[in-house]
Amino acid sequence: MGIFGASSGAAATSHGLALLGGGSLAAGGLGMAGGTAVVTAVGAAVGGALGASVSHAYLREDKSFRIELLRPGKGGVPVIVANGFLTDGAGEKWGGWKQIVSDRYPESPVYRVRWGSKELRDFGILGAGLAGKAGGVAVAKGAAALGTKAGAKFLGNVIGLAMIATDVAKNPWHVAKSRADKTGVIVGDLLARTEAESYVLIGHSLGARVMVVAAETLGTKPGGPRIQSAHLLGAVIGAKSSWDALTAAVDEVVYGYHSTHDAVLKFVYRTAQAGETAAGLVGFAPVSSKVQNVDVSDRVKTHFDYLANAHLEPAQATA
Repeated sequence: MGIFGASSGAAATSHGLALLGGGSLAAGGLGMAGGTAVVTAVGAAVGGALGASVSHAYLREDKSFRIELLRPGKGGVPVIVANGFLTDGAGEKWGGWKQIVSDRYPESPVYRVRWGSKELRDFGILGAGLAGKAGGVAVAKGAAALGTKAGAKFLGNVIGLAMIATDVAKNPWHVAKSRADKTGVIVGDLLARTEAESYVLIGHSLGARVMVVAAETLGTKPGGPRIQSAHLLGAVIGAKSSWDALTAAVDEVVYGYHSTHDAVLKFVYRTAQAGETAAGLVGFAPVSSKVQNVDVSDRVKTHFDYLANAHLEPAQATA
């Protein structure tokens, strides 16, 4: 039967925990490096018993995770949205998505992924060092400061020093990034269990990373739901890769919205990732018929301007 057919109950849960990283993120357990590695490990388990055990293990680890209905809709393909760090909009139901999603998908039901509140908050508090102290007001000020080139460059230096001074596993940036990868696997597994024929995935910042991994996860399940299209805004993921796993379950296009003015990705991401360039800064490479870039530099001047100033690309005409 193999491990997927044989694993059940406590054994499956134990294996699920191992797949999720062999330890709590709060304890510094990063587990596997990168979302694709996690997806590869889960593989054919998506939508099955082992996938369920992985999801249950994750839910015990991230108490904030949930997928909530924002709007029931009147038809159309269901839309799933996810926010990123300092833009999680915990106090606002739509998290800033209402106008940009409604303009493009006015009839669709819309769901929002809530995830990683602790990891995103911890990274926000690191940014709040710009304001002098931790706390809600400081985080808000830190977010505002990150919108400037000087503020983002300063935080990039802070992260660089933190990486040198402490174990990488305890660095808030890497913990938040790992949480995004694991959240993507869980979202993909949950969507694979539904009866919908397809979905639209939309994410901003680390939420875009969540959606990349969710798409990769769905692509490992033959006969599972398809992805009509994906809109990735200011994606916190490396610009250069083979995107075959990302597009395997996509019927139309993955759109990468990027801005050369994004100081967070230019300084913070590049520092944290040892010089790597983010797709949200320069676009995805290589492009193809299923991976296309949308330069929004003329409208998006900071990492936090996407939801208010960008517009989602319309459906492409078919021959």
